[in-house]
Amino acid sequence: EQLGEQPPAILSTARGAPVVGERLVGSVSHKRDLVIGMAARPSAGTLGVDLEDYGPARLSIAQSILRPEELAQIADLPDNRRWISLLLRFSIKECVYKAIDPWVQRYVGFKEAMVEPDLQGGARVQLYLDKGEGPFRIDAGYTWLHGRLVTSVRACLADAPDEPPPVARPVVVPDPSA
Repeated sequence: EQLGEQPPAILSTARGAPVVGERLVGSVSHKRDLVIGMAARPSAGTLGVDLEDYGPARLSIAQSILRPEELAQIADLPDNRRWISLLLRFSIKECVYKAIDPWVQRYVGFKEAMVEPDLQGGARVQLYLDKGEGPFRIDAGYTWLHGRLVTSVRACLADAPDEPPPVARPVVVPDPSA
């Protein structure tokens, strides 16, 4: 409604991506008792949002998720900081995949993106897409929410006019299946 539209029914594509009508783009993520959604006009690009619990720490996934450069960046961190850094990169990569899926229409592996988070709630994302799609411009951000991590990404073609990123306004709704 903040975008001047009546919220449509959220359907999904054959690949499982949400469809929020013809006049909006959006993304959804959920955990046991929390659902987060984000929507924008298509002119702002496409969106990805992800919600992750802090724990339990699963450092063993690092080799599957991170590129060699990322592994080197977190190697000397204490375990608790290494986990948060890994979780942040994992979650932003999930958002990237959701945001670029409308263009690439395929599974994108975790190592096709490199994420360099900053300490101010943003991140630089570099894509290494196996099939050479794009180029895309990626705007990424994150915030901490009561023991959870919320990440969001806006993706657009690199030559698209520069527009401000959509305002990430998480909508918190109890999950009825919890």
